[in-house]
Amino acid sequence: MSTAAHSAPSTHSAPSTGSASHIPGTYSGTLTDEQVAHFNDKGYLVFPGWVSEPDIARLKAEIDIWSNGGADDRYGPVSDRTARQMDFQGHWEVMTKPELMSVVGRLLGPGFGHHHIHTAKHLPGDNGVAWHHDYEQHPQTNRSHGMLHTFWYLNGLDGTIGDLLVNPGSHRMILERGTLSCWGHQDLPGTVALDNVPPGTMVVVHSAVLHARRPKPGGDPTKPRYFIDSSYCAAGIRWPHRDAWLKAHARALADGRAAAAGVEHLFDPNHFYNVEQTDWPSFHQVNQGSLLPKLLGK
Repeated sequence: MSTAAHSAPSTHSAPSTGSASHIPGTYSGTLTDEQVAHFNDKGYLVFPGWVSEPDIARLKAEIDIWSNGGADDRYGPVSDRTARQMDFQGHWEVMTKPELMSVVGRLLGPGFGHHHIHTAKHLPGDNGVAWHHDYEQHPQTNRSHGMLHTFWYLNGLDGTIGDLLVNPGSHRMILERGTLSCWGHQDLPGTVALDNVPPGTMVVVHSAVLHARRPKPGGDPTKPRYFIDSSYCAAGIRWPHRDAWLKAHARALADGRAAAAGVEHLFDPNHFYNVEQTDWPSFHQVNQGSLLPKLLGK
């Protein structure tokens, strides 16, 4: 990762919102108070050139393997394997780098956990993704503890294949994940579109920030939109997770990788509960009317 100062990425907003060129985009060993304030207020930060050129090359090669069926993920093309993206050496090293751990720790506090890491290779003509957020909570009732996603664009974003849209400040709203998906990937009031950032850019978003991927015509088929997202969650509560990822976390602890990297806290099972074991009929029976008197026993 390059720690040299970078100029702010080129972004544009919806016509009514003006420029977003004020985004803090430098990193020199620790986040500044301005960057933390921007994240807390707007819900995102942009770091051009975060991923080094050697890491970009290695990660692209691993994504190619994954895209051809070399690892299993609920978004992936195969379902009969147990490997996850974090089992790739390059993905593992980048998602646990001390510089990233410093950034996440400043935003979430000590002892945070790792939720997941996903990868994708988007090609010209691929569909977009409608407005949504990724804050894990059942039901959605509060934002007491922080969760964030780090989006890495290995080939950058150049206005083709897919722009990243974010709606600054929307992490303060309490919404179900797909509440605004009916708007597709149209501009919402205040939308910021990131469509011109260099290779290796990392975007850090509060997981509750509304975001979307707007499809674009064109694009060079030899220059896919290589994308990785790695998500982290604050300590202090139990976050919903799935069995396959809990097993991947357990492997990272059992085989010594986490200890060797000094990141055992990322995979502490006390961070999570297995949402796949939820008794949903019982939940829906309880989740009726106002929960306040039920929570207070009145």
